[in-house]
Amino acid sequence: LVNAPEEHRLEDKMKQTLIFTAVVALCGSLATPAIAADTGWHLRIFAAGFDPSLDETVPAENPEFVQVTGDSDLGFGLGLEYQFNKRWGLEAGFMKASPDVNISGDVPGYGELELTDTMSATALLLEVDFHLIPDSRVFDVYIGAGIARMSYHDLFYEVPEDDDTLGIRVGNETTWSAKAGVDIALGESGWSAIGGLRYIDSDLVVSNTEESPSETETFDYGIINFFVGIGYSF
Repeated sequence: LVNAPEEHRLEDKMKQTLIFTAVVALCGSLATPAIAADTGWHLRIFAAGFDPSLDETVPAENPEFVQVTGDSDLGFGLGLEYQFNKRWGLEAGFMKASPDVNISGDVPGYGELELTDTMSATALLLEVDFHLIPDSRVFDVYIGAGIARMSYHDLFYEVPEDDDTLGIRVGNETTWSAKAGVDIALGESGWSAIGGLRYIDSDLVVSNTEESPSETETFDYGIINFFVGIGYSF
């Protein structure tokens, strides 16, 4: 049998042991990096490559055919995602670029004529994101799809050796987008390096600014957008 003083000493040692164990466990949990939270905000700022598919030949009068092409451009953009749980998030974004649109043709009595103007293009994006490997502490790989509101500025071409200007009105549209991206964590700071690829299904609906009402022409303007930048999660 154990007498009363010894029982008290044993109880005190047990209490001390439990307190010591709890303190060690707490310190260990604070020292160990936490797994990424299931919810939170992700801010992404990026350079945006803008590569449209515009390359069409259009019947005309003089010249007989006109070639319409679009150049690539490097713009910028940003996105802000709220992640509801470890898999799903909703991202609102913005992207802007200024690609050239070229018109060329062989004009009888003049020769090859090429006109170029810069068209400011703005995309407002609302996309649902699905995170593929949410438990990774380094890589956040996600895919997404949503709607894109495309706004295009009108085009004005100066005709060489002539005081005339060719004006082309470009319509805006609402369409769809799809993407795949990855955020690579830079330590435990919340900062990350980001990159990805997006496709925006777009058309250019154009008309002559001097004709009212005027006939419209539609050109395929599907946009491949690659993006590289930095992100911050909070």
